[in-house]
Amino acid sequence: MLITSRTNPKIIAAAALSDKKNRDKAGMYLIEGRKLFCEAVKRGAYICEVFVTEKNLLSLSEELSRLTCEIYSVTESVFAKLTQDRSPDGIICTAKMKTEHTACEFTKPFIICDMQDPGNLGTCIRTALALGISPLILAGDCADIYNPKTVRASMGTLFSQSILKLQSHADAIELCHNKGFRVFAAALTDNALPISVSERNAVYAVGNEGHGLPCETINICDGCTVIPMKGNCESLNAAVCASILMWESTKN
Repeated sequence: MLITSRTNPKIIAAAALSDKKNRDKAGMYLIEGRKLFCEAVKRGAYICEVFVTEKNLLSLSEELSRLTCEIYSVTESVFAKLTQDRSPDGIICTAKMKTEHTACEFTKPFIICDMQDPGNLGTCIRTALALGISPLILAGDCADIYNPKTVRASMGTLFSQSILKLQSHADAIELCHNKGFRVFAAALTDNALPISVSERNAVYAVGNEGHGLPCETINICDGCTVIPMKGNCESLNAAVCASILMWESTKN
């Protein structure tokens, strides 16, 4: 079916998913771009509808042929209503959110607390899958994993990575304790040990980009860890910090 009107109900509903309130209400989110679309198909994301510009129908015919959902051809003008990308490549789809965020296999958990930047969160999701983190625990007020920027930064790993969302930092730490892990806060304190002094079954917790972990969270952890730095650098980007600690945790 060819859609030529920007006021088509399907287009209006899909465009509304750029807003978190509408995503949560519909239980759906957007996947934009050829790379992410192909990853979504390959990794079994639940795709609901596909909107593709006429000139891209042929080049994506193999991937599109695997789907049983509705596929709509749209004009460039209509596609502009849907995209948030500065250099769009002609395909965007809607997908159902995962509902299995409560039961995960605890093999190598990692805790992220109050991470606000969706790009940082997407990077952490991507790193977690690459390093075998399971689950990635998002505690407190983290960015929405279905924010278009998070989805884009995850580079398709969102569709495969096990993610557990919990209301509080304390819940995350208690859960890891109950699973037999010891939790170490990424925090610069007097008793913090360098990451090279790690122990088996260590789970690391990383905090907010600007404020780190609050004192009450640090106090209920089993200890603190720091990443030794040289020169005059005072801190690392939160996603970089998390990535280093994830790598360290795979060595234990």
